[in-house]
Amino acid sequence: MKSALFSVLLAMMSVSAFADPAMVIRFDGGCALIDGDGAIVSSPGFAVLTKSTPEVWFGQCRAKGLDNSTGKAVHYDAYNNPVTAITGTPVPCAFDDGTGIRISFDWHETVSAAGNATFTCLIKDDV
Repeated sequence: MKSALFSVLLAMMSVSAFADPAMVIRFDGGCALIDGDGAIVSSPGFAVLTKSTPEVWFGQCRAKGLDNSTGKAVHYDAYNNPVTAITGTPVPCAFDDGTGIRISFDWHETVSAAGNATFTCLIKDDV
């Protein structure tokens, strides 16, 4: 279960472009998201990890066609999600930048009533 918790929002990636000082990494493998009904799903959506400064990474994944039978937008974060509701443990987001896994609890996901999802994760390296 712990590995499932860690991988809930882990995006699989491959590096496609670098630019200094900003680094942009495009994810070819999609990402894992939580759909509007609370299920963890793997999505072939569009994901990008951007290093905007030496200490700050911004990850984003977008996907379409996720289930959402609620009829309204659903919002999740590290402390408000189905996994945390069961375990009581906050769930981090994680991205692999090619040199290692970057982890943060500063994330949110919105699944629209139509099933369009946007997931964002802000990762600040220790200075």
